[in-house]
Amino acid sequence: MEPEFTSDEDESGEDEAMSKSAKDDVDEEGFSRLDHIKICISFGGIAMLLHSFFTVVMSGSQDILAGTYIPTTTILASHVATMVIVTSFLPWCMQKIPYFWRTLIVFAAMACGTLVLITVKTVYIKIIGVSLNALAHGLGEISFLALSAFYGKFSITSFAAGSGAGILLGPIYYTAMTSWLCVSPQITLAVISPFTLLILLFYYMLDKDRLKPYALLDTYKKIKSTDSESSEDLLCNKNPFDLSWREKLAAAWQITPCMTALCTAYISQYITIQAVFTTIAFEDAPFAPRDHYVYYVLLNGTGEFILRSYLSFIAWAKPALVPRLVVKRTYIFSIILLAVMAFAISASYYRLFHSVWSVLFLCFLIGSLSGFVFANTVCAVPLVVEPKYREFCMGLVTIGESAGVLIASFVGLAVEPALRKHCSTVTSNHSLCYTRHKVSKWNSAVCSAKG
Repeated sequence: MEPEFTSDEDESGEDEAMSKSAKDDVDEEGFSRLDHIKICISFGGIAMLLHSFFTVVMSGSQDILAGTYIPTTTILASHVATMVIVTSFLPWCMQKIPYFWRTLIVFAAMACGTLVLITVKTVYIKIIGVSLNALAHGLGEISFLALSAFYGKFSITSFAAGSGAGILLGPIYYTAMTSWLCVSPQITLAVISPFTLLILLFYYMLDKDRLKPYALLDTYKKIKSTDSESSEDLLCNKNPFDLSWREKLAAAWQITPCMTALCTAYISQYITIQAVFTTIAFEDAPFAPRDHYVYYVLLNGTGEFILRSYLSFIAWAKPALVPRLVVKRTYIFSIILLAVMAFAISASYYRLFHSVWSVLFLCFLIGSLSGFVFANTVCAVPLVVEPKYREFCMGLVTIGESAGVLIASFVGLAVEPALRKHCSTVTSNHSLCYTRHKVSKWNSAVCSAKG
């Protein structure tokens, strides 16, 4: 038999066909379907963990403070004060800290904070545990939002959807365990504590080659093809995304409207839910006054989950639609939230609500509007800044959320006691003025029959 030979033209044709087939399997950002699944699980999972632990602690605020008249927003303030410090200062200098070490710190802080809450009985030491959880929450959020600059638009929408899921799952879990199954708050936290290990797993799943400078450089060169400095930096082995302080300040100023919209939205949300509605309970409600609060948080989380996640669902169905559907003028919805907050304060002061269902509907509406503002704000940032600024800006933008919640927590320290005191002068049943037990039940069942 004579040996068969293939021409160079045939070989080149096969190579071209294979190359074309490989290109067909990836999108314009260079990600395959499998990459998208890993990115979705990783970013969605870490966001869900961070926010579910946060909302479990917030749902348990009244149980942590039971037996005291310490304002509910004290727990919120201890959490968010730490978050504001982290989100305000670390984005300016954390680019030199490897993501692996950041992830380890997030895991250690969350595990230690949860352990303190489970084992310690003293309220003020529990607040230290809340602050440790806040360190994990703040560092985890800014680190993985910054990380999203390397993993495309699916990472951002997945993070927003995961945070919404966490905001929903936390209250559902806490309500189910403490109000429906009559499990003590202590055991409720102990059951979920092993899930902190998933933080390490979600980071492990990511393709670390994407973190190298040239990963973003390819995108940058497409947009700035005439900029010769990009190729010079590559040849000199320099990272073109190391920003000077002047560049960082300019980028921060560019996203100030986004941060302001987030700040305003979360001031309104948390004052209303954590300081106003905590002074409203109803005698004819199908549950006891203590359970009012967990249902308020649950409905608020449901609304926030739906609207934080909707862009993620669109991204999976029709990715090209996402940039077109992102709302950049989110300040309009922040103003609406301010109006709802003003109405809620008036309703509490003058006892305008006559049914718990009205308050529950408002909780859902407030959560929906807040979720809408968050999702659109974080998705708008990559559209309004240059690629070289994205990592820094995505890590910085959440300072608006943290600052808003911190301001709300301090305002709530004055608002809640004032509304509770006024309520006690206009109603004979003082139990309807506070959604909290009169004695501490951290180690025992807190569910109770109505009345």
